[in-house]
Amino acid sequence: MISILHYVPLLRVWIPFVAAALIAASLVWIWLKVMRPLSIKARSMSVVVGVILVVVVHQLVEHVWHPVAEGLGRVTWLWASPALVAAVMVFAGLTRRKQWLRRFCAALCAWLLIAVGAALGINYHFEAYPTMAEVVGGGVRTISWDELKNPDEEAQSARIAEGAVVRVDIPSSDSVFKPRQALVYLPPSYFADPQATLPVITLLTGQPGTPQDWLVLGKLPQTMEQFAASRGGRAPIVAVVDAFGSQTANPLCSDTSHGKVASYLEVDVPKWLRENFPVSTDAGQWAIAGLSSGGTCALQVATRAPQTYRSFLDMSGETHPQLGNEERTISEGFDGSRELYAANDPVQVMKTRRYDATAGIISWGSDDTSFKEGLIEVDEAAQASGMTVETRSYPGGHSWKVWKAAFEDQLPWLAERFGL
Repeated sequence: MISILHYVPLLRVWIPFVAAALIAASLVWIWLKVMRPLSIKARSMSVVVGVILVVVVHQLVEHVWHPVAEGLGRVTWLWASPALVAAVMVFAGLTRRKQWLRRFCAALCAWLLIAVGAALGINYHFEAYPTMAEVVGGGVRTISWDELKNPDEEAQSARIAEGAVVRVDIPSSDSVFKPRQALVYLPPSYFADPQATLPVITLLTGQPGTPQDWLVLGKLPQTMEQFAASRGGRAPIVAVVDAFGSQTANPLCSDTSHGKVASYLEVDVPKWLRENFPVSTDAGQWAIAGLSSGGTCALQVATRAPQTYRSFLDMSGETHPQLGNEERTISEGFDGSRELYAANDPVQVMKTRRYDATAGIISWGSDDTSFKEGLIEVDEAAQASGMTVETRSYPGGHSWKVWKAAFEDQLPWLAERFGL
């Protein structure tokens, strides 16, 4: 089934036109069929109420709830707004009892088509899921901890050839922060020689996002398999871990009342990996990498804990850890403490410390102009602190197309740092 879904594209150039046509046709259908018992004036008023609802929901989501630090963005709201307007139109139309069940079924189908159109448009903008196969999980094979420790002969032979991704629970020493399940890529060399010491990449996703995104959207298993094949099966262990706790949480990669995320990434994760895998104890063999707010977090960790991580990849990260603006970030994210904010802001930290042994790559999408400006400021601060840093740009915007290409391109640089 998954193989068939690979033939259903979602990022072709005609997708936005199909999405717009679905939305437009469904709105017309609701206007003509579902709202038939209503007068033109009543129908028009429902549209006006729908637009007002969009404005109210926008204000509540972006300025009160604020689930995403950078905001959902104008394009997301452009695609999502018709669904809200249609919901009001449907509600108004179904207040009349005439042929209610038939009109309800028509309204439900039309609204679902609008939702599909919105999803297609948003997905295209963010260049996320390339086909339907990725939407349903991409057929990515992972194994449990028990399967790792108790393999049969056939499975062991396959892992020596290809490596494996294992699902693990890396606990936090803090009772407030509850990380989601991590995913650890183990190269073929781990199975061929389980005692050989290997370097580590701790990999972070953005927000909203899950560790699974690196497998499905970032194609991490394929990238690592190709890399390992070019080096006789040797590659770093890659631990994709959670720095947020949920899709909508953003504890800003710091130790605050919202949880001790800094301690989790800098102490708990390395400790667990050292206890369970033959990983190096040399900080020069450890790197931390992330995308978007995960990229910000990667640099936060690298500046706070150079004794643990000497290399970093900041892919499309923010200039500063933030929840919309500095005032809100300090009051809500850092318990009102400007000192705590400064201690977790890489740009400010790099002004007070030297990092002559640290190196990293800062990258962005060529069309991601708002993030590029901030990352140039980050690069200047890193250079001034003594870091060895370079910048790279990739075709695209703030999207998985960029991050997948960035990690694949920067992996050999990390391998050179590790001495692989």
